[in-house]
Amino acid sequence: MAELTLEQARRKAWELLHGGEFRAAETVFEHILGVSPRDAELWHILGFLASWDRRFALAETRLREALRLRPGYPEALNTLGSLLDAKGESDGALKMLNAALGLKPDFLEALYNRGRVLQALDRFEEAEGDYRKVLQQMPEAADAHNNLGLVYQQLGNPERALACFQAAMDCSAKEAGQRRGATFSLKGSKPQDGTRPDPRFHSNFLMALNYVDKLSPEEIKQSHLDWGRTHGAALAPGGDPFPAHPGRERLRIGYVSADFRKHSVAFFVEGVLKAHDRERFEIFAYYAHPFEDLVSQRMKGYVDHWIPCAAMEDEELARRIRRDGIDILVDLAGHSQGNRLLAFARRAAPVQVSWIGYQNTTGLSAMDYRLTDRFADPEGETEQLYTERLVRLPIRQCFEPPQDAPDVSPPPALGSGRITFGSFNAFRKITPACLDLWAQVLRTLPEARLLMLEAGSTQVQEFLNTAFSDRGVAPERLELRGKVSFQDFLSLHAQVDIAFDPYPYGGGTTTCLGLCMGVPVVTLQGPSIASRSGARLLAPMGMEDWIARDAEAYVRVAVEKARDLEALARLREGLRSRMRNSALGHPQTLTRALEETFRNMMETWHRTHAAQVGDSHAGS
Repeated sequence: MAELTLEQARRKAWELLHGGEFRAAETVFEHILGVSPRDAELWHILGFLASWDRRFALAETRLREALRLRPGYPEALNTLGSLLDAKGESDGALKMLNAALGLKPDFLEALYNRGRVLQALDRFEEAEGDYRKVLQQMPEAADAHNNLGLVYQQLGNPERALACFQAAMDCSAKEAGQRRGATFSLKGSKPQDGTRPDPRFHSNFLMALNYVDKLSPEEIKQSHLDWGRTHGAALAPGGDPFPAHPGRERLRIGYVSADFRKHSVAFFVEGVLKAHDRERFEIFAYYAHPFEDLVSQRMKGYVDHWIPCAAMEDEELARRIRRDGIDILVDLAGHSQGNRLLAFARRAAPVQVSWIGYQNTTGLSAMDYRLTDRFADPEGETEQLYTERLVRLPIRQCFEPPQDAPDVSPPPALGSGRITFGSFNAFRKITPACLDLWAQVLRTLPEARLLMLEAGSTQVQEFLNTAFSDRGVAPERLELRGKVSFQDFLSLHAQVDIAFDPYPYGGGTTTCLGLCMGVPVVTLQGPSIASRSGARLLAPMGMEDWIARDAEAYVRVAVEKARDLEALARLREGLRSRMRNSALGHPQTLTRALEETFRNMMETWHRTHAAQVGDSHAGS
């Protein structure tokens, strides 16, 4: 590089940067910095390049040096704010981004980044304002449309969310068609090739469909098939990537998830990981989230191999899984945040299975099986809704109650003389159909009240007060609270007699935690996969009398149960032990069935593979 002049080196560095060759660009910028060590712009660029591939400590050092040399440097404040956000330091990130916008109010990238931080802090109305300002100036900013859609989901507006996700898909497809090479951005995002929409935005669109009560299961399946055709069909490797070999005595099972952490999925998978027969099965956990917590640390002890893969591209992850020789690869995300479905689309393992984490089909032809049970998918009723072949376990999943859960208390109605219903589910699940049902129950029981969590924002509270008033229920009968700590979440069940399950997307973790705290739930089992969530948890516990088959029955069940306080008190007292003694509370039994299923899947693959190889040789 000594043969280049300083000006030539700068041009070369920027060419590499614009060409997406970030590491090569960094080397040239470091050379230039050796000549110009007080150049704040160089420190800023080098800070961005270090943050881009998650070298956070080095990135922060470089960015703070840029700000020491130029204190009023909005671009460096923005990049440092984005870095702190990526590290999970939301308060520090917000401080930096506010400073950047104080210096440069029309700084669109800082507005976008501040929207992300406000979103992480559950300040959804403020986040909405920032994203809308960005879109006023940049109406084709796909990321802003996508994040605004996520905000509208949290604010309980699925139709507006879907419109935003559709706009994000359209804009990302248009961008992909216009720019075939990588373009430098301080967000560090990589454009997609071709003219397909960004698969992340498309997955968010699918996720949002599950919360809409106006679509049939068949319509929702078709949208998932579109995702599979658009993003997955062309990714299958040519030829046979898996050489024939005799079945291993110790099968290699790989689980892929971004949720091996403090997350609802962990409640359902931790017991299985702990119960696996490690002499017969070698367990790999591919962890697709950038940060670990105490739950992650605990889960590491349950597996043979822990592979952080958040920074891996999908092709790299698929190669790694093949290199690890995984026999059966299990997806625990579906289309939820952090999914790695495009690694599955590349046929990373001989047998690929969808399990916990998503209440619908993946839409991928490369996903061979879906693990379920007779409660979630009664025989002969739902097979047509999946691209995967259904395999029914004795129970689809188990649940381990938290060790530090408070004791179960008596029904609060025994003291207050009035029934308190509760809804502790995410607000995005509260649809007009829910409000109609709940209001009808409350009108039938004029002394009853409703306690709701996830309803702390002003916009949400105004919406709920108006919605219930329009349905004949006075706002004074509602108690609306925002998010609370986990321990407070558990303790608040002492104030609830009966829980309302939302519709059409029923509760999962929230329902299990409520049952653990002695609070029964009335649920409506509908035609969609997501609407059977409550039923598949209650039926194994012998609580079929809490499952309604239509709206009229939902209201009737809620009212009848509320009027029998003695029966409610008896049920509440024994509900936790009832849950533990049911199939839901026996992860060892589920794991043995799961392991037998894995063995059968592998034997089927070997038979089919041998037959295909034989046919190939016969025809040559």
